[in-house]
Amino acid sequence: TLKIVKSNDLIVVEVYSQPAPVVSIIEEDICQILGIQLGDLNTNLPFCVSSVGSPKLLIPIISIDILTKLCPNFVAICNWSHSNYVNGFYVYAEKLSGEQKHFVARGFNPKAGHNEDAATGVAAAALCACLKANITIEQGYVIDKPSKISVHYNNESILVGGKVKEGSDDSKIILLGND
Repeated sequence: TLKIVKSNDLIVVEVYSQPAPVVSIIEEDICQILGIQLGDLNTNLPFCVSSVGSPKLLIPIISIDILTKLCPNFVAICNWSHSNYVNGFYVYAEKLSGEQKHFVARGFNPKAGHNEDAATGVAAAALCACLKANITIEQGYVIDKPSKISVHYNNESILVGGKVKEGSDDSKIILLGND
């Protein structure tokens, strides 16, 4: 069951870590798809497939600057995702900000019909599951749709959410970027 709590402009969803496909990840191939060098990967953070229901390839980058300048090959991401039963790439970089882990991310899932997500809660939750820690994710700035996702790790579940507003067509909820 999916538990959703909405209070005023805050929405939180409770999710659980799920089995992810076992994938052979060739770092050189992933770097080529993203247009980066091997040295641009952050070897201190998880580089793996993780899932809370929609498997994502988590790719750690050493800097926000490199993350912002990415020009990925969307056809190659789509092909890799199909071949490996994964729903896109979640590329992230650490942002130093006190005790809680804070990241900036970009979610690429052309397999779903759009190249980049403004906010990818399932990917943020998958990263939280790998780190086993509370995290904050900033996303969507490159596509001018900033969002901020708060993710809280509990031993049994993961709470993911943030401040929201209804979209212009009243069928979408938009995650807001400001505190």
